[in-house]
Amino acid sequence: MKKIIFIAFFSFLPTVYANSLCESFVETSVSAISFAEAYKKVSVFSPKGEFETTEEYKSRTEDIKIPSQLIISRKADIESFDGKDFIFYNADEGLLKISEFAFHNMNIGAHLISKYNTPELDFDYNSIFYHSVPFGEMLKSTEYYPANNSYGAKTKVQRDLMDAELLIDPRKAGLSVPIFKSLYPYSLTLKENNNVIGELKLTPKEAKSVKETSYLAFVVEPVKPYNFQKEYTFPEAKISSPYEKNYTTSILVANLKCGLWLDRNNKVIGSYPINFEKSR
Repeated sequence: MKKIIFIAFFSFLPTVYANSLCESFVETSVSAISFAEAYKKVSVFSPKGEFETTEEYKSRTEDIKIPSQLIISRKADIESFDGKDFIFYNADEGLLKISEFAFHNMNIGAHLISKYNTPELDFDYNSIFYHSVPFGEMLKSTEYYPANNSYGAKTKVQRDLMDAELLIDPRKAGLSVPIFKSLYPYSLTLKENNNVIGELKLTPKEAKSVKETSYLAFVVEPVKPYNFQKEYTFPEAKISSPYEKNYTTSILVANLKCGLWLDRNNKVIGSYPINFEKSR
């Protein structure tokens, strides 16, 4: 019996630590940086070369330090493409609520980052089992080229060249594990509360101001392989649909610790531990 209690106690420690870490940010102001800044800070240096002396190697690498923790910000996704609010106010309750989708709603083909085309990460299937956060995608340029299929049909393909940013946690979360725990049980009748992870008691005026100026941030701990770039095409062009997107994705690898909800002054008004437990 003592052995069982001992194991249960220590298996609970990571959750307790994560909760206390995240709670410590509430009501504080944080210095959050952009994804691009974080990517540059995580400098990866090459190993000692065959024709490099130990002293030369030490001299080259002694000033390179990987930050143990980063706080990376992004603008909140206030609503989905079909108009569903991710940060919304219930005037009857006087509550401004935030959904988990405000933190990671964009899709930049993260499901294509798997061990089949990304040897840098040892994914056992693909990223639907992992927590990944798209930070943005930017159109670099557009080009056109002629194409044909094996039957001789011809078309002109539009190719958009995209730059994208992706934060990914290499620890396996599991299929359909939400990135944050919901405040409310899933309900078909009270759909407003589905996926809500936090809420604030505010007047209508306060809520409007917070909603319009909200920023989000992730507290992360960089881990190997730290960062790398990957290129892929999604969707691929067809004769019936002559359009494709070519992505060059900058990928930052880190253990995600907390999601932060920030006001316009970078003050933390909500902090949520990253979840690795399946909803019941």
